[in-house]
Amino acid sequence: MRLKVLCLLAILCSIFFVFLPQKTQAQPSSTKKNTVDSINKQDGLSFETAVIISETSELKGLNAENKWIKDHYLNFKLKTQTLSMHDNKPFDVITIIVPTDKEIKLYFNIENFYNKF
Repeated sequence: MRLKVLCLLAILCSIFFVFLPQKTQAQPSSTKKNTVDSINKQDGLSFETAVIISETSELKGLNAENKWIKDHYLNFKLKTQTLSMHDNKPFDVITIIVPTDKEIKLYFNIENFYNKF
């Protein structure tokens, strides 16, 4: 009886892990160009590879930033968000914490919507 219970438990655990989502970071879709310019080198990990937000109003621009983060990082926690100028362009620098407790700084070029209400 005990062996049957252990076998059943092992099978249930196996099924659980097979269907458990494995990725913590999604790949950008090349078809999404509405709110974020989708170029492979725009991973948002530096000023040079910052995600360019195409929106022209502040509310839509902030929503596009949040959507990009949610599309690329699962189960993140927001740590900080700061405004930074680089090469005379405004950037949002957002620090998130991913499930492995690693901090990641994401850079968004916000010149298209900065100070536009």
